[in-house]
Amino acid sequence: MVAATQEFTESDLEKPRTSIWKDKVVTLLIISIIVLAYVVAGWYLLQPKKALGCAIDFTLTDVEGKTFQLSNLNGSTVVVELMASWCPVCRGMVPVLKEVWNKYKGQIFLISISIDPYDTDVDLKNWANQSGANWTYARDTANIAHLFKVTYIPTLIIIDKNGCVQFTHVGSVSAQTLSQEIDQLSGK
Repeated sequence: MVAATQEFTESDLEKPRTSIWKDKVVTLLIISIIVLAYVVAGWYLLQPKKALGCAIDFTLTDVEGKTFQLSNLNGSTVVVELMASWCPVCRGMVPVLKEVWNKYKGQIFLISISIDPYDTDVDLKNWANQSGANWTYARDTANIAHLFKVTYIPTLIIIDKNGCVQFTHVGSVSAQTLSQEIDQLSGK
C-alpha cells in the first residue's frame, strides 16, 4: 500500500484566507449599500416637500360640533396635522404646534385631525385639554388621510391662502421651520 502524500504550498494555504476576506468585504459592501439606501430614503421622507396643485376640499365636524369646510377657509393659511392620540411623535408635536399657534393665532387656521378610527371626540377633547392645545381638533370622517396619501403620522400639511398645498412634513418638524414657511406664504 502506498500512502498518498500531498504537499501544500504556501499559496495553497492563502487561497481560503483570501477567499474568506473577499467574501467579508463583499458582504460588508452590500450591507453598507443597503444602510445608505435606508438613510437616504429616510432623509428624503423627512424633507419638506413643495406639493403641486390645490388641496382636495373636505368638510369635517370638530370635537365641539362645529362644521367647517376647507374651501371656506380660502384667504387663510391652513396648517393641518394628521395624527392619532396614541402616537408618541404626535404628542411630541404638541409643544411645537402650541408655539406656532401662539405666534400666529388669528392669522392661520390650525387643525389636528385624528386618522385613528378608534379615537373618539371625547378622546380628542381630553387630549387637547390635557396638553393645553386650544386649536381645532376633529376626527377623520372624510377619509382625508387617503385623499392626501398619508402613510405616516404625524403628517403636517401647510395650505396657502388660495387653497393649494405648499409644504408637507412627515414626522416631527420644528416650530422654526413651520414659522419660516408660514411667513413665506404671508410674504413676510
